[in-house]
Amino acid sequence: MSGVFFVIWSLLAIAPVDRATWWLENLLIFAGVAALIAIRKVLPLSLPSCVLLFAFLTIHAVGAHYTYSLVPIDEVTNLLGSSRNHYDRLVHFCYGLCLVLPLRELLMLHAKVRGFWSYFLPLDLVMSTSLLYELLEWAAAVVFGGGLGATFLGTQGDEWDAHKDMLMAAAGGLIAALDDPRLVSAHRTRSMIPKILIVYGGHRGGRTEQLRRAAADGARSSGDIVELREQPALSATEDDLLWADGILLATPEHFAYMSGALKDFFDRTFYAVESQTVGRPYGLMVSAGNDGQGTIVAVHRIVTGYRWKEIADPILVIGEPKPADIERCRELGATMVAGLAAGIF
Repeated sequence: MSGVFFVIWSLLAIAPVDRATWWLENLLIFAGVAALIAIRKVLPLSLPSCVLLFAFLTIHAVGAHYTYSLVPIDEVTNLLGSSRNHYDRLVHFCYGLCLVLPLRELLMLHAKVRGFWSYFLPLDLVMSTSLLYELLEWAAAVVFGGGLGATFLGTQGDEWDAHKDMLMAAAGGLIAALDDPRLVSAHRTRSMIPKILIVYGGHRGGRTEQLRRAAADGARSSGDIVELREQPALSATEDDLLWADGILLATPEHFAYMSGALKDFFDRTFYAVESQTVGRPYGLMVSAGNDGQGTIVAVHRIVTGYRWKEIADPILVIGEPKPADIERCRELGATMVAGLAAGIF
């Protein structure tokens, strides 16, 4: 997708209507693309979010090529019975429409925002950054002045242009937030509710059970509706794997390896679900008495065959779990729910 955008942008960079205005308009693209490249591994986005960002950056690149007031949309202008070119209004509307979902994903995963605030804060960010952009436009017009400043500002004689642009961004963001059926839990179908399977080894009351319980508590208290299935490794089956949207594994270290129960689970399910769980997100918790690295390597080697995707670095706890270790496991459970709910995993 990034390659397609680069081709489109390169074509639109050839002979723009006003090169100076093109440079000013593209400062947004340069900053946005640089930010996305910088965070791509730390803050991954879902495919829908990437598509929305691609759409917004593309229509902005078109506006930068022509300058917003000269984009050839005469048919639309005539249909609206207006002499003003409203392409800039469209882009501001799409700014809100296309940015709410990516912002919500980032806030849910990395700021632990849940519930109502996971919808309100992205909308608030869209509105506040829209205001900031209007202030930057005004400052640029003052600094550059003359025809370049007027062209970049693009009011087209409308004294309320900035207010209307901000209104369009807010409208687009509000529609994006309200259109998400997860906003109201009653609208959620059963198929939309994240289903998480926790498979664990170790004996009852042991250290591994503390990690497993913490992850389960984190999932339940995440603020999203979730279906949780906790299964001892000796009881878990291929049906559990096929049911689950995400998997959390908890195991003690046994002689620099995983527990025999977890290995048995892998042995029984690998060929039964072969290629049917590709891409499933998973997380790993290890309770170790030594260094635990052999256990992590062994699990990774087997999971590579399932082709699951790890959502976070393995949680390795050596000795008795400390409060910080318990909190990390809680965060792992909450992150799995948030990522599934937002469509990131």
